[in-house]
Amino acid sequence: MATARWLFGAGMNPMIIWVLAKNHPARRFYGVLGGQYVRERQIQIGGVSLPEVSYGWLDLGVLADAGKEG
Repeated sequence: MATARWLFGAGMNPMIIWVLAKNHPARRFYGVLGGQYVRERQIQIGGVSLPEVSYGWLDLGVLADAGKEG
């Protein structure tokens, strides 16, 4: 969330992040943080084709504020 605060403070909005499709803990994490599924694509790592999915936030301010103590 510190990265989201920095990006938001620098005027960068919205944000998209890519994660390997089989990385279920990370996918749950981004979903809990309000990330919306955007799309899937294939990437090459070490000569192997792997599916990757993206999650996005239209309003990065919401993510930047997540986890702040009241």
